[in-house]
Amino acid sequence: MKKLLLAGILGGCLLSAANITPYFSLISYSKQTDKKFAYIGGLYFSNTHGQYKIENDFEYLDLKYDTIPDYKEFDWTFVINYFNGYNYKYRFGVHNIFTSTPDTYVYTEGFRTYQKTDYIHDYDFVVFTGIMYYKYLKYNTGIDVYYSNYKTTDVYQISPYYGFDFGDYYSKIGSFYFKTTVNFIDITKKVTPKTNYTNVDLQLQNFKGPWITTFKTSIGKTAYKVANDGFVVYNLGEEYKSVYSLEIGKKIKNNSFISVNLGYSDFVESDGKDGSSNIIGFTFSHNF
Repeated sequence: MKKLLLAGILGGCLLSAANITPYFSLISYSKQTDKKFAYIGGLYFSNTHGQYKIENDFEYLDLKYDTIPDYKEFDWTFVINYFNGYNYKYRFGVHNIFTSTPDTYVYTEGFRTYQKTDYIHDYDFVVFTGIMYYKYLKYNTGIDVYYSNYKTTDVYQISPYYGFDFGDYYSKIGSFYFKTTVNFIDITKKVTPKTNYTNVDLQLQNFKGPWITTFKTSIGKTAYKVANDGFVVYNLGEEYKSVYSLEIGKKIKNNSFISVNLGYSDFVESDGKDGSSNIIGFTFSHNF
């Protein structure tokens, strides 16, 4: 019975509205950090059936250093959204983090000394839930709650938000959407300079014809933050001082969308070294 029910749900999802989005990003690092560059490749897809929307995101990160072997990470984020009527949305998700951290050591055999690298494989996760109240094309407000479980610490995060639409889509400058999110972060162990952070995210979007332009910034220091509705996790322990991003996208044909994203961030690593990163990303999205 359960197998038949599951098959029916999956079949319904496959026959309903769906989206698939491959993406790729390159990151370069500077200042004192030992990080050199990284690349990220991912695939997001969603299915909507009735009042439910199921989201999956698979992402791979390869981070290269100047003096040590690569750090590697695979993330899988799974989210269930439930729409109650035309005004409420409930969501529950889990962000799974599978890490491979290099462990380099020196050993001797006979009269020779060798260097070998083994990888330590760990699993961390973030579980989250949220509720949103919205008026279509007017405003939305809600709150998300995150619990992150790491090998070195646990992290609790509460993120209330409010967003609203304004402007005229058919005017020369188009319409706009502005959103403010406040992040309250509590880190249970002293693995960062502070154990409590308050951080504000600002987002401004412009919609004009086939173009969508999005500017985001993060105000206030933060660490072990969960962002982008649970799909982005800052899990390497750095304390971030500022984050900026600009994305420009264009609708191509009826059901496809392409965009380029530029980003910059400043951070301090756990050993006190300053670092910064520049990112360029490319996204292609198609709705079925």
